[in-house]
Amino acid sequence: MGKEEKMRRISCFLLMLTLLLTTAVVAWGTVPTDGEVTPGLVNVSRSKTATVLDKDYQSTVTLSLPSAEEKLASDVVFVLDKSTSAELENKALALLADLKEEVRERGVMVKVGVVIFNREANVAFPLTELTEGNYATIAAAIRKTISSGSNTHAGLLAGKKMLDGDTAVEPHRKHLIFVSDGVTYQFCKEDDHTTPYTRSFDGSLISNGVNQCGTLSELNVQYGYSDEEAGTFIPKGSIDNWMSDIAGRMGTDKDNENWDYQYTGRAPTDNSKLLQNKKTFQMWRKPCT
Repeated sequence: MGKEEKMRRISCFLLMLTLLLTTAVVAWGTVPTDGEVTPGLVNVSRSKTATVLDKDYQSTVTLSLPSAEEKLASDVVFVLDKSTSAELENKALALLADLKEEVRERGVMVKVGVVIFNREANVAFPLTELTEGNYATIAAAIRKTISSGSNTHAGLLAGKKMLDGDTAVEPHRKHLIFVSDGVTYQFCKEDDHTTPYTRSFDGSLISNGVNQCGTLSELNVQYGYSDEEAGTFIPKGSIDNWMSDIAGRMGTDKDNENWDYQYTGRAPTDNSKLLQNKKTFQMWRKPCT
């Protein structure tokens, strides 16, 4: 074997050793100017390239490391109906605890917000990065109690507004968790989640003659059965017939928005807002109970 061939083999061996050593350094840590080795690059992706040996049997080795990766954030907004059961509320709290564990174990960034609603929607906790420090505050916001009314429309409007307000997070990384029993009887207009509206029927249409003041019991008045019958009675005899009846009344005077009035927990002050049965009309002004 000639001297030139031996030099080439030695150079190749040294080049391979250099590549191995650079891998070892990256795997075990970085060496700052003070000489202390600190971990931090373990499992970081890297690549190495080497040029062909030149006439002096030298090669340029390049070690490439990625730039610091941006931590992708996700948004989670809880929208809670405060008339719902404690069981559903506890499930929301359990989900919050799971999110906290994800943050702790995987180092992900999760922003959490809380909207609660009754007749209107309230921001109980603004969209904020979830940490050990604010976890208890978020849990308390979920547990917060309010009463009077049930306006699903308001809750969904406020939750969407909170998510839309965070322009730093991509839409596909935004999540709305809606917790409710699904029973609602109020609505909003023009995306204003702070002002509830409802409708009220003439109380004389029901056997016990009580004006229901725009609450859920308006259903009883509308279809002419008493509170006692409400547990078993299905309007028009079946769900399909009920939906068909509603569709048939859309666009008529009983479904025109002129009947809407702002919900206050009482009957409308303007008599013209009280929905009427034209055949048996009798204005009913008995106070709400």
